[in-house]
Amino acid sequence: MARKPEFAAYGMEDEVNRVIKSPDEITQSQKLPRRRSYYGRGPIQHPNEQIRVVTEFGPFSRSGKVTTCYLVRSIAPGETTEWKRQQS
Repeated sequence: MARKPEFAAYGMEDEVNRVIKSPDEITQSQKLPRRRSYYGRGPIQHPNEQIRVVTEFGPFSRSGKVTTCYLVRSIAPGETTEWKRQQS
């Protein structure tokens, strides 16, 4: 995974792991069917943003590889929601 400056600056590896283990939403790319994005609330330093962790899965694999991660303000347009946390 390429290290992003915004993540390296805050030691965000724990935040990325948190999003992968307990995402708020998982989406699938329409253009790349093996690509999934895991979204979770942003860290304290970025309360109005979400963490997007982009993963790539093999053709017959249930496990994926993290390709990149970064902060976003919303879910990327054109992605299909595969799973979403129920709001309580």
